[in-house]
Amino acid sequence: MRGITNRQLLMLVATLVVIIGVTTIMKLDPEHDRSHSSTGPAGLMNENDLATSIQHEPPRNLPRILFLGDSLFAGYGLAAHQSAPALIQQKINHASLHYVVINAGRAGDTSAQALQRLPHYFDRGIPIQVLVIGLGSNDIINGVSLDSLESNLKSIIQEARQNNPDMKVFLFQMRMFPPYVQDERLLNEYAGLYPKVAEESGAILLPFFLEDVAGRPELNQADGLHPTTRGTRIVANHMWESLRGRL
Repeated sequence: MRGITNRQLLMLVATLVVIIGVTTIMKLDPEHDRSHSSTGPAGLMNENDLATSIQHEPPRNLPRILFLGDSLFAGYGLAAHQSAPALIQQKINHASLHYVVINAGRAGDTSAQALQRLPHYFDRGIPIQVLVIGLGSNDIINGVSLDSLESNLKSIIQEARQNNPDMKVFLFQMRMFPPYVQDERLLNEYAGLYPKVAEESGAILLPFFLEDVAGRPELNQADGLHPTTRGTRIVANHMWESLRGRL
């Protein structure tokens, strides 16, 4: 058997470098991890799905439920099929309800950023019948004024109704706790903002979905803010209890 020439050896090394480099990029790219971690339950769509060919989407006549939120909807630190909206899709499927969940959660989003990308979902002509809003945590952490948060939430609801006057709009009550925000007066005003927005906009106010999860280290990741897989299952159960009789 002939030995490997220097030229062949160099080609082999170069090939291995390329393979290792591509593999490393795939592991480090969060978009790759998020879109390839799981296909998710039948029906579920996420932000990446909206960029795919129409032939890969669920039937267009099925009504959509748009979950517009931040990392708490996106499933920060979890696989795609472990996010709360993905678990809601599973519950919808088990209940034989004909809805397709769109997970429009994006980590780090403030209410202003969510408002800015909202038309992206409406412009595709997909029949969105239900909007579920879970926003505000990043606003208060980043010092956004409550007036701005209130205005953005109302604008989101208004834009949804302009797209579909019959759209059901649900607004989750949000809360924040020390040590992330220390001003007790601000925390109380923040919590009181959601009933006000719901009443003035006609949205349906839903209970705080982190009840029984927030502040419990065993149900949250190391940052203390984002639920673990176990914590997210509890969150999804709370969400479903609030939603299932109203869809």
